Amino acid sequence: MRVGELERLCTSVLAVSRAPGDELEVGAALESLGWTDQRVAQRFRLQDVFALAREIWPAVRARAAAQIPARARARPLLGTLAGDARSFLKGTIFAAPMIISIFAMLTLRYSLWAYQYLTVERATAIALAIVLRFLATGGFTQAIARRGLMYVVQSEYGMARRMTFLLARMGALVSAVLGAGILLAGMVFPLFPPAMTLSIVSHFLLLCAMWLSLTIFYMLRAEVLFTVLVGAGTWLVWALHERFYLPITTAQVVALCATSAAGILLATILFAREERRKGSRGSPRMPRMSIVAYTVAPYFTYGFLFFLFLYLDRLMAWSAHSAFMPYVIWFRGDYELGLDWAMMGLVLPLGMIEVLISRFSARLSDLQKEYTGPRIRLFNSRQYRAYLGSLALCCVAAAAGMLVPPVLLDITQRLLPGGAGCTLDPVSVFTLRTASIAYALLAPCMLNCLVLFSLSVPGPAVAGMGAGLVVNCLVGFLLTRLWHYALATCGLMAGVLVFLFFTTRACKRVLSRMDYHLYAAA
Repeated sequence: MRVGELERLCTSVLAVSRAPGDELEVGAALESLGWTDQRVAQRFRLQDVFALAREIWPAVRARAAAQIPARARARPLLGTLAGDARSFLKGTIFAAPMIISIFAMLTLRYSLWAYQYLTVERATAIALAIVLRFLATGGFTQAIARRGLMYVVQSEYGMARRMTFLLARMGALVSAVLGAGILLAGMVFPLFPPAMTLSIVSHFLLLCAMWLSLTIFYMLRAEVLFTVLVGAGTWLVWALHERFYLPITTAQVVALCATSAAGILLATILFAREERRKGSRGSPRMPRMSIVAYTVAPYFTYGFLFFLFLYLDRLMAWSAHSAFMPYVIWFRGDYELGLDWAMMGLVLPLGMIEVLISRFSARLSDLQKEYTGPRIRLFNSRQYRAYLGSLALCCVAAAAGMLVPPVLLDITQRLLPGGAGCTLDPVSVFTLRTASIAYALLAPCMLNCLVLFSLSVPGPAVAGMGAGLVVNCLVGFLLTRLWHYALATCGLMAGVLVFLFFTTRACKRVLSRMDYHLYAAA
């Protein structure tokens, strides 16, 4: 075989399979390229395709291994830092809607869905609607991100669009059924006045529609548009209320509807643009829903449990008995204020987690080529050490993030003295401090879960979340019923510690068999 032909064959095989494991995989790649036994016999006078695979296997293996240092040299320091900066901004952009909401409350006294001067009864209704929104759509947002992103990575934007809108419609249907169920339950078991129940359901449905439409931008890797739409919706509330003198509630309803509609329209336009850019690949059949349900079920469950875990302490605090308790659940503004400020501490670790996961994924491809079969243990050991380094960096970022809320609070108190949310009472201060610790501990849990998800091992993450949820519920219930509702954050902290223990142990077990899980994921 001439050298030129050998080089061309090696290049073609590596274009199909970047790191073939053996001669059989090379043979499969050759068959996918159109080589048949007859064609091989005529061209190279060899018996069959797999004889050709054995012939070129040494050269393919050498070429694959040689790509590692070549790729390493192609990554200059400035390029690496620029990539890390982009990943960091991508991670922190998820906190941008929260920052916009807090800034709007501090300056305007209202946001896209909140208002400083609401009665406690109305604030309770909106708070319950927000919690129910996350519980109803959390599983669907995870399913959209998982399944839709799989097609986006493969540049199958037509399939991504159909699957994404199918899951979004299912989420909207479930939300509508749940809303109707709440109305019916309110008639049979009047825990709240009819007007309050109607307010809960209306805000719940509007927030579900907005959340489902905006989730699509994460899957399309257009997170900035998510933030722009939330900011535009907040500006629309201001314009309708301040310039057209609409009541604040009416302005918020109109803005929520407009934001949801704009999100769906922009998502459709983005899908159409990507489909045109990538070119049409036909219309393959959608997979059976039984297969879709089976593959996304763990991620759907995780999404539901995660938001239940995140808001369970609020439900414990709001339902704790006090001197004035007109309903089963009663909004505690001082507790919520401390939590809102504490969540600002997640901005730094969220950015760092995105950087670490991007590095983890990029490193996997290189290391698989660098380490051959006899060096599997060394490969697994190196990956585990890299994970420990990532975990340490995440913990440092989380600890630094704990300094963000008090610094921002001090700045806002200086710039906006007496503004909404600037003055904290003892309950808010205690909640801020304890919740900051809990959220800092939550950051490495999120890193662990993303590592497990990247290897398609969601089971341990779901199990760890379930165990943490039980502890969160038990500890929070006992402390809020025996002492004070602000101690609900201690239940959150206990649950996060359990969650961290289970997910860290799971990562250790999975990474010790990294070769197997990579093979299974492939």
